[in-house]
Amino acid sequence: MRGLNTATVIDLLNRLRADRHLELGVTAAGRSAGIHATATAIASVGAAIAAITDGICPLQTSTDGSRADQCWRDVRDACDQAAQHTARLADQVTRLAAEALLVVTEMEPVHYRGSITSRHGTHVLAGPCDCWRCRHRGDRLRLSLLLEDFDDLVCVRPRSVTAYPDEPHDLPAADLGDVLHVAVGALPPSLTVGHAIAVVQNLILFTGRIRAVVGFWATTIDARLHGGSSPSSTAPTRPITATS
Repeated sequence: MRGLNTATVIDLLNRLRADRHLELGVTAAGRSAGIHATATAIASVGAAIAAITDGICPLQTSTDGSRADQCWRDVRDACDQAAQHTARLADQVTRLAAEALLVVTEMEPVHYRGSITSRHGTHVLAGPCDCWRCRHRGDRLRLSLLLEDFDDLVCVRPRSVTAYPDEPHDLPAADLGDVLHVAVGALPPSLTVGHAIAVVQNLILFTGRIRAVVGFWATTIDARLHGGSSPSSTAPTRPITATS
């Protein structure tokens, strides 16, 4: 598999973009799912880089000595650094996914599980509570039930609210890992110089495309949290930190 199934990998990476999943950008759970899928994709590419490194430049000296010179060692060092970089990036983005689940903006669905058991369930975050009691605290929330004849829930503690579970999504992060695993397994045990260059170029292409995917999610989330224009949000919102 000379090209690491480039077209399929690029298609799967493009399908992770935020603008392909507008419904996920409008809820905290959806945004977290998008970032987590991106982290999974980064980890998959990092694993492929690590596996391919041994195909390009095996640690053991080849029988003909063709890969014992400095040139091949430099290539291996570059691949090792790329694998380490993607591993660190995957860890960082995974942490961001967990943090995104805590940040809910106004008019997003949330799940209330506080002391008023009769009101447990789905509500809409209506922003900070502005009743006379909360004006002296500034750390409580107001929840609403849209299209229902109930009074708003006021003075809600942030720990009583969680991001509402999102609808199922079709982000193909697992598919990407499977494709890369199969592609790596199909590579010959020792690559020629030309083949090695082609593989490295494709890996660079994949990492560049992942950077673009991260950029799409960053733009969408920034617009949602700060009220800028984006495909998924045009109304100003204020982020509220809730528990996970």
